[in-house]
Amino acid sequence: MKAISSIKAKSVLQLIDSHVAAKLLRPRLAQILENYKSKIETYSFKESSPHEHMIYANNYLNYGELKVIGFDLDYTLVSYTPELQTLIYNLARNQLVNVYGYPQDLGNLQFDPNFAIRGLSVDARFGTLGKLSHLQRLASNRTYIGKKEITPEEMLSLYGDRHISYGDLNMMRPLNDLFSVAEGCLIADTMELFLSRAKRTGESFVATSIVDDVQKAISDVHINGSMQGEVLSDPQRYIKNSPDLGNMLTHVKESGKQSFLCTNSTFAYSNRAMNHALGLKAESTEWRDLFDVVICSAKKPDFYKSRQPFREYDTVRRSPTTSPVVKLERGKVYVQGSADALQRATGWKTNQVLYLGDNLRADLVEARRWHGWHTGCIIDELGTEIATSQSPPCKELHFLRSTLRNLMYDLQLEMQRPKQMSAELDSSHVNRIDTGCSQEVKMVRLGAHFETHDEAVLCAIESEMHAINAQLSKLYNPHFGSVFRTDGHPSLFAFAVLRYVDLYMSDVTNLLHYNPQHRFYPYHSMHMAHDPASLSTSVPNTRVP
Repeated sequence: MKAISSIKAKSVLQLIDSHVAAKLLRPRLAQILENYKSKIETYSFKESSPHEHMIYANNYLNYGELKVIGFDLDYTLVSYTPELQTLIYNLARNQLVNVYGYPQDLGNLQFDPNFAIRGLSVDARFGTLGKLSHLQRLASNRTYIGKKEITPEEMLSLYGDRHISYGDLNMMRPLNDLFSVAEGCLIADTMELFLSRAKRTGESFVATSIVDDVQKAISDVHINGSMQGEVLSDPQRYIKNSPDLGNMLTHVKESGKQSFLCTNSTFAYSNRAMNHALGLKAESTEWRDLFDVVICSAKKPDFYKSRQPFREYDTVRRSPTTSPVVKLERGKVYVQGSADALQRATGWKTNQVLYLGDNLRADLVEARRWHGWHTGCIIDELGTEIATSQSPPCKELHFLRSTLRNLMYDLQLEMQRPKQMSAELDSSHVNRIDTGCSQEVKMVRLGAHFETHDEAVLCAIESEMHAINAQLSKLYNPHFGSVFRTDGHPSLFAFAVLRYVDLYMSDVTNLLHYNPQHRFYPYHSMHMAHDPASLSTSVPNTRVP
């Protein structure tokens, strides 16, 4: 057990002491502050290790009732080393210089792995990079133009109260997959270069053009095959070997479920990447036996909305056939197609399919909206985020924030308590208020202006809570904070995960640690503030058995 000892805890205790010592508060309010001071002073916590193989549920899901499990390839079945981000950055940077005619000194830029995170949005109008909350508000102190955090004055000038209207939301381009971490960094670096040139020479530039060009360059390195070529030339450097991957896929098969691969990657790339991840020879075909259906070049998310038929891929000639495909057979490879054609050919019922991927837009959102598939999101950063949240500094800050929030509630409850007020007010004060009000309402209305120091203590506590939020944010990432939180609220990325995803986990092989009949319950079910406390949490059945 560890006692709380941080500088921030001492700051909170000093705040309480100063307001009690001033003797300007009513006795009951002073007593509440003393009680909370005692809670903070006596708080201790157990050090714990994160559950590495946890699967988290947003909705109830009976795994035993699922008949089909589908998988994406990149960042789902195949995990990559941090070297891949550097590769994407360098290839796109060179594309900007060699193809788009950008200045030669852009070629000196280097990828910073500690700058950007998944879930950011880039504003194409100004070139700013920031994180939106689920309320569509930009983070108060986590928005950058180039590599410089914008000032409160600049924030006010660009965004007013930080709310992004639906009219402007289409200019906020989300960076929601792990490939976009390099993209966010390259946008910021390129903007920084042009901002510096403008400062030196007075040369103007159009931010929208820079954002467009960087995003096109990032797209180019995927479409023209340069990234895939580099990866396959040195798979050991870029692709992680996954000892549990084959066991997990076999586990799915032996549990009586069917499985399929559906990826936008070409067969040539998928074949080499899967073989390396599984520790097989480069040209082995064994991995295909782990799936009932293999689909490459699927063109998701259009795959979910079109009715395009499949074409069989000839792995010897390395090209698709022209014959129509009526039946999908194990061991064969198919390209293009659609979810509609897949379901017609297999007879799979939509509510018995679970599809797992990493990209919300390409893999999961349309699968849920168009077909009602169950969805699972692979969030590679989840393990690091959980480890951070369970570290002693983070636990202390979470406790302090929760304690101050409860203190605010108890203080305000006491401040507006009519019986307390009535002991200090004579009837002439009360009767000056509108006679149409009840005695209780008169007391509350008069009490709102009664104690001048009440608001001072509330403002001081709120200020401490804001400081705690800022400190918490830096523990996750010094520039943008947690992938899942914005100013203490769920980020827009987290909200999309809650809305479109049934299960989420740090690694697809976590499935290996769950019984095929497991029933997943959401640990925190969706509820409203007025609901009974018993509804606020569901049975925590997502623990690893």
